Amino acid sequence: NHALSVGIFPYVLKLLQSPAQELREALVFIWTKILTVDNSCQLDLVKDNGQDYFLQFLSLPEMPANQQALSLAVLSVIMED
Repeated sequence: NHALSVGIFPYVLKLLQSPAQELREALVFIWTKILTVDNSCQLDLVKDNGQDYFLQFLSLPEMPANQQALSLAVLSVIMED
């Protein structure tokens, strides 16, 4: 929660726009943790169309099942309200 309060949140949000494949799994993990701590971040995520990142992630056949589950967890928090 302290990381969000010091201003790292906008940078993590911006990373979703990165085409770097090596960041995919890490970003899904980070966003799962962010939304677990503070689900109010879902508004900013949706405002920037962040849900598209997680939907695309689910369509990749090479992603491990545990990473797909984390992506589904993020999407479920987004859709909660």
